[in-house]
Amino acid sequence: MRPNKPFNEDVILFLSELSNALIKTKESRNFPDVITFAYWCRKSNITKLSKEYIHVKNRIGLGLVFHITPANVPVNFAFSFVFSLLAGNSNVIRIPSKNYQQIDIICEAIRQLFREDRFKNIAQNTLLVKYPHSKEINSFFSTKCNARIVWGGDSTINQIRESKIPARSLDIGFADRYSFSIIDPTSIKTCTEKELFRLAEKFYNDTYLMDQNACSSPHLIVWKKSDKSDAKAEKDKFWKAVHQIAQKKYELDSIRVIDKLTLLCSDVINHPINQVTMTSNYLHQIKLASVPNTIVNLSGNSGYFYEVDIAELNELAPLIETKIQTITYFGLNKEEILNFILNNNLIGVDRIVPVGKALEIGLTWDGYDLINTLSRVIATE
Repeated sequence: MRPNKPFNEDVILFLSELSNALIKTKESRNFPDVITFAYWCRKSNITKLSKEYIHVKNRIGLGLVFHITPANVPVNFAFSFVFSLLAGNSNVIRIPSKNYQQIDIICEAIRQLFREDRFKNIAQNTLLVKYPHSKEINSFFSTKCNARIVWGGDSTINQIRESKIPARSLDIGFADRYSFSIIDPTSIKTCTEKELFRLAEKFYNDTYLMDQNACSSPHLIVWKKSDKSDAKAEKDKFWKAVHQIAQKKYELDSIRVIDKLTLLCSDVINHPINQVTMTSNYLHQIKLASVPNTIVNLSGNSGYFYEVDIAELNELAPLIETKIQTITYFGLNKEEILNFILNNNLIGVDRIVPVGKALEIGLTWDGYDLINTLSRVIATE
């Protein structure tokens, strides 16, 4: 369990081979999240990312990292593992006990590579485990780790933290987060049919691919209008395109339909709503009467979205709290949104990315620089 320097050559080679194996696996093609992970692990991408860390020559991994990964995002365990591996660490990863074919595909590819002598060192310092909820097992691994990463809801993180870690060890919690989109409808007006379809497809990828379960998937669409028009035609064009894509690509079952109808009944009772548009079971739009006092409880799934109109970004300032993670945008300048956050000294928002990039994961997540966080610097004079 000796640590390595970040971006170790053997690790980069292993990830490159893992990428190739997953891309060549026939079953992977049925799962966009597996393919996304595979392309992320390509040598060209890792090399590009490594150029942002020219100072890593004085850094070395923390040692052993214990990961507890979420049950609702199948490929998350693989990203968590890779982040820590790139930082120079040995890893124990508790994968979800729920059965996912994506997990089986990735684990089988890793298992095959670990049989090769050239990856013997990585194999000896990696443990992928699956077990039911067990404080005893969590405590065992926790007492051995130099860092612990817990992905999950607030209650899950607090429960895991009942298992103590050594005094010098680091505890990182990726807790419940909330994300939303800001769109300028006038920009939709100038879109060609092809551009509009591409925008809707990107929005679909941000949301429907993970049933809006990913912490970076938007639940609320903020329409920022510079004039007093309601921009109804532009909004309708956007939602029509989203609906068409969802009908073609999204697998909708009866449980999701019932869940959305149940949520709608609750929302009608508890929130001031101007209008409900149910294009079909694939798309529900809940138009709010005004900007609410809080938005983190406005959480939809499987094509259930809230909408609100604003004239100025400052109207959103009271809503920005620590749970706000990602803002996706279209038709606005990212510097405009960044300046809104900085000038108002807001405590939330860790990412500002274009529509279509909500699920793109990088070496900075939830405000943590993961390479620097999961390694230590050796100071010299």
